[in-house]
Amino acid sequence: MMRLMKRLKPYSLGIAVVLILTFVQVLGQLYLPTLMSNIIDKGIVQGDKGYIWKTGSFMLLISAGAVLLSVVIVYLASRISMGFGRDLRDKIFNQVENFSLQEFNKVGTSSLITRTTNDVVQIQNVLYMMLRMMVMAPIMLIGGIIMAVSMTLNFRLFSWLCCRFCFCL
Repeated sequence: MMRLMKRLKPYSLGIAVVLILTFVQVLGQLYLPTLMSNIIDKGIVQGDKGYIWKTGSFMLLISAGAVLLSVVIVYLASRISMGFGRDLRDKIFNQVENFSLQEFNKVGTSSLITRTTNDVVQIQNVLYMMLRMMVMAPIMLIGGIIMAVSMTLNFRLFSWLCCRFCFCL
């Protein structure tokens, strides 16, 4: 696995861009509930329709930005994983070309076809999912906890009690 990770070095800039854009996207998604609570607290309760429209428009802008970032992230992650698969297939092909006839017969044609198609596609899919889901989930988890704890004292106390209860089970 570490040998495969070393082959990601040419894609390090793209991976860094995906990480940064994912972070920004998650920040936008986590900020939306705060804006919604502001609409309720400051707009609906006080009857300020101008504030509701202004904050609602800002929420739409953040949502549109998050969608745009998501499209860019998906595009970059797929380009990285497809390029990595292309490089991996090239390395496998070059390695197979150096096989002797006995080695080629020992491994078998069907096994070589499987290695260059199905196995590489599985590695591409894992890389894509790592760049999308496994990057977003921890950022969302940590950001969600920070947002929840920063709300009110009652919510912090409730969260702390829930966590203590869950860890005791």
